[in-house]
Amino acid sequence: MFVPFSLNPGQKKVIKLYMCWYVPQTKLQFGEVDAEFKKKVEQDPLLQYHKPWYSSRFSNINEVADFWRSSYAELYKKTQLFTKAFYNSTLPAEVTDAVAANLTILKSPTVLRQYDGRFWTWEGCGDNWGSCHGSCTHVWNYAQAVPHLFPALERSLRETEFNENQNAEGHQVFRANLPISPTTHNFHSAVDGQLGGIMKVYRDWRISGDDQWIRNLYPKVKKSLDYCINTWDPQRRGVIEEPHHNTYDIEFWGPTGFATTFYLGALNAIITIGKYLKEEVDSYENLLKAGKSYLETKLFNGEYFIQDIQYEHLKAANPATAQSFGENIPRKP
Repeated sequence: MFVPFSLNPGQKKVIKLYMCWYVPQTKLQFGEVDAEFKKKVEQDPLLQYHKPWYSSRFSNINEVADFWRSSYAELYKKTQLFTKAFYNSTLPAEVTDAVAANLTILKSPTVLRQYDGRFWTWEGCGDNWGSCHGSCTHVWNYAQAVPHLFPALERSLRETEFNENQNAEGHQVFRANLPISPTTHNFHSAVDGQLGGIMKVYRDWRISGDDQWIRNLYPKVKKSLDYCINTWDPQRRGVIEEPHHNTYDIEFWGPTGFATTFYLGALNAIITIGKYLKEEVDSYENLLKAGKSYLETKLFNGEYFIQDIQYEHLKAANPATAQSFGENIPRKP
């Protein structure tokens, strides 16, 4: 393809190249579905594959092209407005460069949007592959651009976490299926991902101001936190001490400042939400008070917050007798 043109000295010319595509069906599929959803897939095999968001908005390539053509001027205007506002800020050049570099992820194949508009992400991507599927909760904990620029997309991540990815006991899977669907629960929860999700619910509610959204989600958020307490703080000390899987892809044994800060943040979040909704939160307040004291007195060495490694006197069996990564941790009878 070429566009012939000529320029005299000092002249300039803008050439617009309009490109669009339409691939409504894919062969993309990741994760394991639960038994109930597997029956639905048997009846309709296409349910097992990812369908992009535009497949529900446009029925063919011509509709895509017409939308692109008619919307170009408005989209270009908004893009220029954002770009100028961003680069004309008073932020130091180093900060602007760092933020811009990370914002480019939102225009890359690292992120997908499925047919119903919900957000789904890799941890990163190469030229022709995605790295670590499933909107990984303890990786995307640290992303702050989406909730502030596209808050509705970010809220869809919470809805996946507390619905398709959480079972009746409150166990939450930290990698979502593609397409998003009810998943199996055959591996550890991630302590930082699950507790971080509770804090993100609070953040997303404050950004949106949507009280009905938080009312609908609150019972499942509470169930998630109760699971975390029963699993990692069964002694009700306000500290994470039982072996806990985390973003390092290992289990930490014994109380850690790292995980306990997530725990206290999640407790504080649900206390604030619960009080607003006029729910009972006394037990969470007691845990928060105890955990804060434990963190500041026993997990702080005067310079750093630390891990107090323990593998005895826990509910979990001694790790010397069982591999901790890749299989369920045996419990004492």
